[in-house]
Amino acid sequence: NEVYVRKYPQGDRFPVSTSGAGGPVWSGDNKEIFFQTAIGGVPKLMAVSVSAQGDRLVVGKPVPLF
Repeated sequence: NEVYVRKYPQGDRFPVSTSGAGGPVWSGDNKEIFFQTAIGGVPKLMAVSVSAQGDRLVVGKPVPLF
């Protein structure tokens, strides 16, 4: 399973995670997506920045929160 984001109601999917993930949740300010994954078999909570630049979606690199 992976996490994707796309423009509503239609649009291309943009990958947010790259090595398996689940449980995505938007941050309160809608600038990040949090999700769960495992790195080296250890569960991690990740965050990735998401922003719109005109009609283009910019998805940052996922980083561990803790």
